[in-house]
Amino acid sequence: MPNASSPETLLEVRGLTAGFDAGPVLFGIDLDIEPSELIALVGANGAGKSTLLGVLSGLVRATSGT
Repeated sequence: MPNASSPETLLEVRGLTAGFDAGPVLFGIDLDIEPSELIALVGANGAGKSTLLGVLSGLVRATSGT
């Protein structure tokens, strides 16, 4: 993954950390989404897929990151 996003980057996430009262769920997530990319989130139950989507949509507050 490149250190700097291209001018066409649709979404850039750096160092995203989020969790709930029970503790952190996401730790230091980095993500770049470029135009025409197809992204799939795959993982076991409780891996943080829904939490990541919640943070990206603004429904869940991140504890750190941009």
